Amino acid sequence: LKEQARDAHVTPFIWVLSAFQTLLHRYSGEDSIAVGSPMACRLSLDYQLLAGHFTNPVLLVARFDPHRLFKELLYENKDQLLLAMKYQEYPLQCLLEDLQPLRENPTAPLFQTVVSWNQMQDDGSGHTLVEQVVMTGQRGAVYDLVLTGYDRGDTIDLSLRFNTDIFTRATVERISRHLLSILEQTCANSNAIV
Repeated sequence: LKEQARDAHVTPFIWVLSAFQTLLHRYSGEDSIAVGSPMACRLSLDYQLLAGHFTNPVLLVARFDPHRLFKELLYENKDQLLLAMKYQEYPLQCLLEDLQPLRENPTAPLFQTVVSWNQMQDDGSGHTLVEQVVMTGQRGAVYDLVLTGYDRGDTIDLSLRFNTDIFTRATVERISRHLLSILEQTCANSNAIV
């Protein structure tokens, strides 16, 4: 995966994000898939010297059509993420107040799924492919699904946290297998139609 991402001039995060959005598209049949992704929000020197947790989720939307290639989705996500990073310090709460999206239920108004990424130290294992997805359930979770990637150098671990009010463990196990399958398929052929 890391080699394929490097050859495509994208990060492993972009590759995993695109695969996850493809999975959500296939499950839902929706043409537009919105996910949130936390950003560090430490662009300003004032914040860099402060201790504490300063993150702000940004909205990343993928659009699908019957002829969409995975490689096109990669590049769209790369461009969208670079643009979102410019505005990462604008609080999501302020954006919600500006947009005033309709809310029919108590779910998060712009996205119910999140993808986050953590750069970790290389563990020296030599593995280059995602081998498994670890799952954890959380009752009454804020988001329906949270996919977290841990880039450990040569190994990428994925963790999928899910809202147990919505998903069963068996369903999330199936989702995890399908995500791994999409990752394997797209690594074999990034020109595949999503």
